[in-house]
This record gives sequence, structure tokens and C-alpha cells, in this order.
Amino acid sequence: MFFPHGVDRLAPAAFGSGPLLTTDYAAARGTDLVANGTGQLGNGYNYPDSFFYDPQVTPHLPASFSFSGHYTGVVQMLEPLPVDPNRVYRLGSCLRQEGLAGDWSTWTHGARHSQYMGLLCFDQDGLMIQAQHHMRFRQGGTDSLTTLAAPLAPGDTVVHLADASGWNDTATASYYRGLILFGYRNSLGFAYDRYSRLVAMDMFDIADVDKVNHSVTLNKPLPASLANPDDPSGVWPVGSKIANASSGSNYNYSFYNAIVVPETDRWYRSESYIGGIDRSGDNVMANFPPGTAHVRVFWMPNYTNRSGGFSGHPDTGTGHRVWFSGMSVTPEPLAMTQATTAGAQLIKVPRGDFAAGTLGLVPASSSVEPV
Repeated sequence: MFFPHGVDRLAPAAFGSGPLLTTDYAAARGTDLVANGTGQLGNGYNYPDSFFYDPQVTPHLPASFSFSGHYTGVVQMLEPLPVDPNRVYRLGSCLRQEGLAGDWSTWTHGARHSQYMGLLCFDQDGLMIQAQHHMRFRQGGTDSLTTLAAPLAPGDTVVHLADASGWNDTATASYYRGLILFGYRNSLGFAYDRYSRLVAMDMFDIADVDKVNHSVTLNKPLPASLANPDDPSGVWPVGSKIANASSGSNYNYSFYNAIVVPETDRWYRSESYIGGIDRSGDNVMANFPPGTAHVRVFWMPNYTNRSGGFSGHPDTGTGHRVWFSGMSVTPEPLAMTQATTAGAQLIKVPRGDFAAGTLGLVPASSSVEPV
């Protein structure tokens, strides 16, 4: 049908401004969150530009998507996936490494390369959640999360804490000498609990952490960027939550981490789980970081295929392929989570016994099996 004046007002404004949904698109998504995960649309929609649509080399699915050559960096799917971080999701995908002629026996993994696949997590405002936005330092296993024992204002050079026992007085790296203040609000005014963008690194020296008087002397005045958003003068009152910031990987390798398939020219199916909110401050990969509202699937394809070789892997050239298919992010309705004392979430998922005709809950795990 032709609409000479466009298609405005076909749906209420509250539905958003995206393109209209087609039946082909709906069929290509099914009950999954990932659109065109199996290539059902007959094209490369939703995949990175560096991925090639291939309807011939597939694991009995409509199509696959191949990447060729040297590692070029992180690539993402086009569409964000809305998630409920309180729930558990089953993650699935298929991958296949191309075999190459020649003698690769001097290399541990032959011509096979490490592959990474996971989820990038974003908040309600579409900002990527990095490790520093929720990680906290632990000294000898003691969490640095505490509260202010005196008001703290921009320009101050001393932080008075209720308890400094978990603060860093041994590790010199700048990302272990930071502050994170909890009271960050998104653009809609929602105040987060264990997620904050009010964070700065290299704020104190380890010699200036006083665990007797529970104070930290800063090596520079508290910047305005760490001001209290709820106070006109930016002052944090007594009792405000604060921690010694930390950092780690910004990528959640929730599908697989540095996987090397056992054989070339053979399809393998990966399965893993992610769910629950990580309030531990430890950046637990099996949980969503606090603040997560939507995610994007990402890859680091042919990660170890670099010019001249990399990390015990050979340079297999600019034409060496790896295929991906069957990408899936699906809610697991019968799964359950339980908080640990540190704040991470343990996951149990349903697993059936066909012979016994029973269904039980088992600890979530990852698997890679031949298709």
C-alpha cells in the first residue's frame, strides 16, 4: 500500500517513533528477544556490517552470518533488547570456525581462534554501564561500602567515613583509588541504589587512608562532578552512601568467554544464563549490573587472529572465517535466583530427567556441544 503523505498518526504517539512492525519481522523474532537471530528475514538485518549473510553454511537454520579475517574490535547487533534484570534469561548461539589447509600442529589450537560473545548493558537513558559505575573495592574481603560521618561538599579535601576498614591502603593502581557516591538520578529523576555515574578515580593516595580515625585525605579537592544532585550546593549529608571505587571489564561475556571450538568445519551450540541484579560490587558476569534497562549482543570475532600472531595463536590471514547463527536471548520463566551475603545472585534453572519424567532446578552453567 502506498501512503503519499507518510504514515504518521497510524499509532498513538505513546507507542514511540520507530518504524512500523511487519509480519515478516514478527515471524523472524518469534518468542525470542533477538530479531533475525536465525536469518529468517533472508538478509543481514540486525547484524554488524562486517558480518556476511550466508544461507548455505548453516546449522540447519535459515542462514548464518560470517566474519572474515583479522580481529577488528567489538561489533554489535543493531537492536537493543529490553530486559527485566530481576529475571533470568537463557542465551544461545551457534558458531563454526573455518578449517585451513596446511600444517598447524605447532600451535596449541591449530588454526582455531578465541571467540568472545556477550551483552553490553545500558541504563534507561541509553548510557552504557561500565564496571566503574557499580564496582567497589574490598580490602581483605571487607566491602568498602559505608556512609559519610560528616557532610561532604565540592572543594573538600577530607572524607569522614563511618567505617574505613574496607578501603584501599595497599593497591597503588589509580582505578583502586577512587570514590563512588550513591545518589545518582537518571533523566526521569529515578535514584539508583548500587549504580552511580558519580565516580572519579585517582582521588587519594594509599598512605592517606586513616583506618583509625576513619577518614580519607584526598589528593585534590572533591570535584563539582561529584556534587550531590539533590542539594543546591552539592553537599552530601551525613549518612550518604559512599564507597572506594574500583574497576574491571566493561564487557559481560555472558554467551562465551575466549571459547576455542574443539574442531574446525563443525557447528557447535553454546548455552548459558544471565539474570538477577549484582549488588555485590564485584562485577559478577552471570548477573546484570545494577541500572540495566536494555542490552545489546556483541562479539569479538576472531579475537586472536592478529597480524603476526597473538597470544599463542597464529596469524591465519585476512580471509579466515568464523560463522555465527541461532542467536537467542529468551526469558527462562521457571528459573530462580537467590542473593548471596555479598549481594550477587545465584541462579538455578530447570533441568528435566526424561527417563524419570521429573523436572528439577540445578545451578546454571555454560555448555558448548556439537550440533
